[in-house]
Amino acid sequence: MSSPSNHTTYTPPVIQISNLTYTYDGIDTPALKEVNLKIHPGEFVIITGPSGSGKSTLARCLTGFIPHEYPGNLQGTIRVLEQETKSHSIRDLARSISLIQQDPDSQLVTLNVMNEVAFGLENFQYPSEAIKPQIESALKAVNGENLRNRSTHTLSGGEKQKVVIASFVALQSPVIVFDEPTARLDPQTTNEVIKTLQDLHKQGSTILVIEHRIQPFLALASRILLMNEGHISYDGRPDQLSTLPKTLSDLGVAFQPSSYSELVPSRALREL
Repeated sequence: MSSPSNHTTYTPPVIQISNLTYTYDGIDTPALKEVNLKIHPGEFVIITGPSGSGKSTLARCLTGFIPHEYPGNLQGTIRVLEQETKSHSIRDLARSISLIQQDPDSQLVTLNVMNEVAFGLENFQYPSEAIKPQIESALKAVNGENLRNRSTHTLSGGEKQKVVIASFVALQSPVIVFDEPTARLDPQTTNEVIKTLQDLHKQGSTILVIEHRIQPFLALASRILLMNEGHISYDGRPDQLSTLPKTLSDLGVAFQPSSYSELVPSRALREL
């Protein structure tokens, strides 16, 4: 009698980058240099580093804005859910990966919340009978049901951010990239947005947060990438940051706790 198989099912990465080098047109120095990276389903990853280290360029590469919107020389391969970004449009990739930018106003395109969350669904020609349930589900995912009847111009910064996130959640993008999502928010609103990210992660989304103020996110992250001069110079667990040869503050990263044991959600976040 044969023994039971001990093989585990292989789950491919949701993101796979191989030997990525990218140089913007008109610039001599590459913004990214020989980047290799795998992100697996369900990870919560912080990408940090000083200004000019390549964080936002990496986000544009992942979501197809590079090479489709930013001219330059891209070498290597980027795959998102097995899709090669060079051969798929930004629109096609949006159903697999979403980019939430730091200024929500730049991503709001309609005058009221329901239309905003419906916008992407309508562009992808979802059946009309499926759109309202998707809207309701997306607003619930970001704890934004109370916003459904609001005009977008009356929303606070944090509420706008929630609506933008909901519009991508409605498309059921399994990977969401946040580029400095709390950069323009006050502390209370920052906690609300972080709680939204925490809830999305619990619901199964793969979350990437690009941020130089990393402290509020560390308690949620399973992994942190430190970028410097276009390279990934550290890839590991947040509790191993003390092994870095340079302090994070030396590299332009805002970080106050003296030990990983202090990296717990704030009281305000726990109470939300």
